[in-house]
Amino acid sequence: MAMGVAVHCAVLEPDHFESRFVRGPDDRRGKKWTEALEEHGGRLLTSGDYDDAIEVRDALRFDPIISKLVGLQTMREPSAFAPCPETGLIRRCRPDAYDARSALMADLKVTTDARPEQFARRVEQFGYHAQEAHYTDTWSAAGGGDVAAFAFIAVERDPPYAYSIYELEPTAVDEGRAII
Repeated sequence: MAMGVAVHCAVLEPDHFESRFVRGPDDRRGKKWTEALEEHGGRLLTSGDYDDAIEVRDALRFDPIISKLVGLQTMREPSAFAPCPETGLIRRCRPDAYDARSALMADLKVTTDARPEQFARRVEQFGYHAQEAHYTDTWSAAGGGDVAAFAFIAVERDPPYAYSIYELEPTAVDEGRAII
Protein backbone atom coordinates (compact mmCIF):
# COMPACT_ATOMS: atom_id res chain seq x y z
CA MET A 1 0.00 0.00 0.00
CA ALA A 2 2.87 2.39 0.74
CA MET A 3 4.08 1.89 -2.82
CA GLY A 4 0.66 2.86 -4.20
CA VAL A 5 0.55 6.02 -2.09
CA ALA A 6 4.10 6.89 -3.16
CA VAL A 7 3.29 6.38 -6.85
CA HIS A 8 0.16 8.55 -6.51
CA CYS A 9 2.26 11.34 -5.05
CA ALA A 10 5.13 10.92 -7.53
CA VAL A 11 2.80 10.98 -10.55
CA LEU A 12 0.12 13.47 -9.49
CA GLU A 13 2.13 15.70 -7.15
CA PRO A 14 5.71 15.35 -8.37
CA ASP A 15 6.88 18.56 -6.69
CA HIS A 16 5.97 17.14 -3.27
CA PHE A 17 7.33 13.61 -3.58
CA GLU A 18 10.80 14.22 -2.18
CA SER A 19 9.45 16.15 0.81
CA ARG A 20 6.87 13.45 1.65
CA PHE A 21 8.93 10.29 1.19
CA VAL A 22 12.35 9.16 2.33
CA ARG A 23 14.58 6.68 0.51
CA GLY A 24 15.44 4.04 3.08
CA PRO A 25 17.52 0.87 3.22
CA ASP A 26 17.28 -1.82 0.54
CA ASP A 27 14.91 -4.01 2.59
CA ARG A 28 12.76 -3.99 5.70
CA ARG A 29 14.96 -6.28 7.75
CA GLY A 30 17.44 -5.44 10.44
CA LYS A 31 18.52 -2.55 12.57
CA LYS A 32 18.96 -0.06 9.71
CA TRP A 33 15.30 -0.36 8.76
CA THR A 34 14.08 -0.22 12.37
CA GLU A 35 16.09 2.92 13.10
CA ALA A 36 15.02 4.60 9.86
CA LEU A 37 11.39 3.69 10.54
CA GLU A 38 11.60 5.24 14.02
CA GLU A 39 12.99 8.43 12.50
CA HIS A 40 10.74 8.74 9.44
CA GLY A 41 7.65 6.63 10.16
CA GLY A 42 5.19 6.20 7.27
CA ARG A 43 7.32 8.38 4.99
CA LEU A 44 9.95 5.65 4.69
CA LEU A 45 10.21 3.50 1.56
CA THR A 46 12.73 0.84 0.68
CA SER A 47 15.32 2.14 -1.76
CA GLY A 48 13.76 -0.01 -4.50
CA ASP A 49 10.21 1.27 -3.89
CA TYR A 50 11.45 4.86 -3.79
CA ASP A 51 13.33 4.46 -7.07
CA ASP A 52 10.37 2.63 -8.67
CA ALA A 53 7.97 5.47 -7.75
CA ILE A 54 10.28 7.98 -9.45
CA GLU A 55 10.64 5.76 -12.51
CA VAL A 56 6.85 5.36 -12.77
CA ARG A 57 6.53 9.16 -12.62
CA ASP A 58 9.13 9.54 -15.35
CA ALA A 59 7.41 6.93 -17.53
CA LEU A 60 4.06 8.75 -17.34
CA ARG A 61 4.96 12.42 -17.23
CA PHE A 62 4.87 13.14 -20.96
CA ASP A 63 1.43 11.67 -21.54
CA PRO A 64 -0.92 14.57 -22.41
CA ILE A 65 -3.71 13.42 -20.09
CA ILE A 66 -1.36 12.96 -17.17
CA SER A 67 0.32 16.28 -17.89
CA LYS A 68 -3.10 17.92 -17.64
CA LEU A 69 -3.71 16.24 -14.27
CA VAL A 70 -0.42 17.50 -12.89
CA GLY A 71 -1.19 21.09 -13.91
CA LEU A 72 -1.64 23.90 -11.43
CA GLN A 73 -5.40 24.07 -11.98
CA THR A 74 -5.96 20.44 -11.05
CA MET A 75 -7.28 19.55 -7.62
CA ARG A 76 -5.62 16.49 -6.18
CA GLU A 77 -7.48 14.26 -3.76
CA PRO A 78 -10.31 16.73 -3.20
CA SER A 79 -13.13 15.56 -0.95
CA ALA A 80 -16.82 16.03 -1.69
CA PHE A 81 -19.79 15.27 0.54
CA ALA A 82 -23.45 15.01 -0.43
CA PRO A 83 -26.56 13.34 0.97
CA CYS A 84 -27.65 10.09 -0.63
CA PRO A 85 -30.98 10.75 -2.38
CA GLU A 86 -32.38 7.41 -1.16
CA THR A 87 -31.16 7.19 2.44
CA GLY A 88 -30.24 10.74 3.37
CA LEU A 89 -26.91 9.49 4.68
CA ILE A 90 -23.89 11.57 3.77
CA ARG A 91 -21.81 10.10 0.94
CA ARG A 92 -18.17 10.97 0.47
CA CYS A 93 -15.86 10.74 -2.49
CA ARG A 94 -12.21 11.55 -2.91
CA PRO A 95 -11.00 11.26 -6.49
CA ASP A 96 -7.28 11.22 -7.14
CA ALA A 97 -7.53 14.23 -9.44
CA TYR A 98 -10.09 16.60 -10.92
CA ASP A 99 -9.37 19.19 -13.60
CA ALA A 100 -12.21 21.74 -13.67
CA ARG A 101 -11.18 23.23 -17.02
CA SER A 102 -11.72 19.96 -18.84
CA ALA A 103 -14.12 18.44 -16.27
CA LEU A 104 -11.83 15.41 -16.18
CA MET A 105 -11.79 13.20 -13.10
CA ALA A 106 -9.14 10.51 -12.76
CA ASP A 107 -8.19 7.62 -10.55
CA LEU A 108 -4.69 6.15 -10.63
CA LYS A 109 -4.42 2.40 -10.11
CA VAL A 110 -1.06 0.72 -9.48
CA THR A 111 -1.26 -2.83 -10.78
CA THR A 112 0.79 -5.81 -11.87
CA ASP A 113 -0.73 -5.84 -15.37
CA ALA A 114 -2.20 -2.84 -17.21
CA ARG A 115 -3.39 -4.74 -20.29
CA PRO A 116 -7.08 -4.29 -21.24
CA GLU A 117 -8.19 -7.84 -20.41
CA GLN A 118 -6.58 -7.66 -16.98
CA PHE A 119 -8.05 -4.24 -16.28
CA ALA A 120 -11.50 -5.51 -17.26
CA ARG A 121 -11.13 -8.28 -14.66
CA ARG A 122 -10.18 -5.74 -12.03
CA VAL A 123 -13.18 -3.58 -12.87
CA GLU A 124 -15.40 -6.51 -12.01
CA GLN A 125 -13.28 -7.79 -9.11
CA PHE A 126 -12.89 -4.44 -7.33
CA GLY A 127 -16.05 -2.68 -8.50
CA TYR A 128 -14.38 0.17 -10.38
CA HIS A 129 -17.62 0.74 -12.30
CA ALA A 130 -19.44 1.32 -9.00
CA GLN A 131 -16.57 3.54 -7.84
CA GLU A 132 -16.92 5.73 -10.94
CA ALA A 133 -20.69 6.02 -10.50
CA HIS A 134 -20.33 6.86 -6.82
CA TYR A 135 -17.59 9.44 -7.40
CA THR A 136 -19.26 11.23 -10.30
CA ASP A 137 -22.72 11.26 -8.69
CA THR A 138 -21.43 12.42 -5.31
CA TRP A 139 -19.15 15.03 -6.88
CA SER A 140 -22.00 16.51 -8.92
CA ALA A 141 -24.47 16.42 -6.01
CA ALA A 142 -21.94 18.20 -3.80
CA GLY A 143 -21.61 21.02 -6.32
CA GLY A 144 -18.10 20.05 -7.32
CA GLY A 145 -18.84 20.62 -11.01
CA ASP A 146 -19.52 18.60 -14.08
CA VAL A 147 -17.63 15.41 -14.82
CA ALA A 148 -17.38 15.15 -18.59
CA ALA A 149 -14.94 12.25 -18.48
CA PHE A 150 -13.63 9.81 -15.90
CA ALA A 151 -10.29 8.15 -16.60
CA PHE A 152 -8.75 5.18 -14.85
CA ILE A 153 -4.98 5.26 -15.23
CA ALA A 154 -3.60 1.76 -14.74
CA VAL A 155 0.17 1.69 -14.33
CA GLU A 156 2.33 -1.33 -13.71
CA ARG A 157 4.48 -1.22 -10.62
CA ASP A 158 7.38 -3.07 -12.27
CA PRO A 159 9.61 -2.07 -15.19
CA PRO A 160 9.03 -1.08 -17.92
CA TYR A 161 6.09 0.63 -16.10
CA ALA A 162 3.59 0.08 -18.88
CA TYR A 163 0.37 1.99 -18.48
CA SER A 164 -3.01 2.42 -20.08
CA ILE A 165 -5.76 4.96 -19.66
CA TYR A 166 -9.29 3.59 -19.62
CA GLU A 167 -12.74 5.09 -19.85
CA LEU A 168 -15.55 2.75 -18.93
CA GLU A 169 -18.58 2.32 -21.17
CA PRO A 170 -21.65 4.22 -19.90
CA THR A 171 -23.53 0.92 -19.60
CA ALA A 172 -20.84 -0.38 -17.21
CA VAL A 173 -21.13 2.77 -15.09
CA ASP A 174 -24.92 2.42 -15.05
CA GLU A 175 -24.46 -1.17 -13.87
CA GLY A 176 -22.15 0.12 -11.15
CA ARG A 177 -24.73 2.73 -10.20
CA ALA A 178 -27.30 -0.04 -9.71
CA ILE A 179 -24.92 -1.70 -7.23
CA ILE A 180 -24.45 1.34 -5.02
